[in-house]
Amino acid sequence: MNERFFAANLALNKPASQISTYGAAGVDYVASHANDGSLDEPSCTNPGRNNSWWAVDLESPANIDRVNVTNDRNNYYCNYYRRIYCIH
Repeated sequence: MNERFFAANLALNKPASQISTYGAAGVDYVASHANDGSLDEPSCTNPGRNNSWWAVDLESPANIDRVNVTNDRNNYYCNYYRRIYCIH
């Protein structure tokens, strides 16, 4: 049997930040949109900026063996690649 195990989302609604915030049509794509549990409004840094980053503070130590990154619902803000770092 092929079972999938989904652990709790440790980043859900935790403090998030990013290097810059892109805004268009009166909407700011702030860092907290990335971990608010919704796929409707993404977070987005300034598209013209190199070495953009997004970070979340889990607020306590955690053992992490898997990270799942999901694009927004329309897959509009798709990055070409992602690097995941754990900072202790």
